[in-house]
Amino acid sequence: MSEHELQTEFVKAFAENKYNVVYLSSTNIDRLFGLYHAALKTGRPFYVDGYQKKIMDIVAGRDRIWGKSRLYRYKEGREPIVLHREGDEFRVNDKFRDNLSENGYVIIARGGRRFDSLLSRIPSEGRKTYFSMWRGYLDKSNVAYSSELAQSVPVNYEYLHTSGHCDMESLDWLFSTLSPRAIIPIHTDNPRAFADLFCDKWPILMMQDGETFRAIKDPLDME
Repeated sequence: MSEHELQTEFVKAFAENKYNVVYLSSTNIDRLFGLYHAALKTGRPFYVDGYQKKIMDIVAGRDRIWGKSRLYRYKEGREPIVLHREGDEFRVNDKFRDNLSENGYVIIARGGRRFDSLLSRIPSEGRKTYFSMWRGYLDKSNVAYSSELAQSVPVNYEYLHTSGHCDMESLDWLFSTLSPRAIIPIHTDNPRAFADLFCDKWPILMMQDGETFRAIKDPLDME
């Protein structure tokens, strides 16, 4: 499913449920803004922590890169609401609780004690929790397993996610468009398989962590 289709699913979910918590990567920019707009469409206040808001502000302020899309723009007077800190905790007072009780919420959460504490102190009857990340982070048998995240995410979460990774056909189109002098595969469990797929058309540089390379100015540099 596309990001737009996923956003539509979140619009339906936020409309049906007053209290909503979503666990996702804070650097998943498309998802973060998609959820922001889904909350706007359903009238749910959208809460993030200071780090997440900073990321969104950077994106919203970069007109040359993202400005052509309405997805990455704030609605005037309706920016994401920053969860305020008091020491090592988020501040929760009666006024905040009353506002949440009246209007509901969409909270973008992260694994860890600070968000666990916040969620234990705010209205929660009928609350829905969504996991919008790769499930491997919750799988003890996976090398990427996060015990902190797994302890925070309740067992009755709803899985609403779509991969942001290109498929092979899309990668082939991208490389054909860019005509790269070389390709360095990263963020993959199997760089050799990647190289086997594309080495007939483009030079593939197989590198290990810590290795460096110099910019390729001429195809002869590859020899």
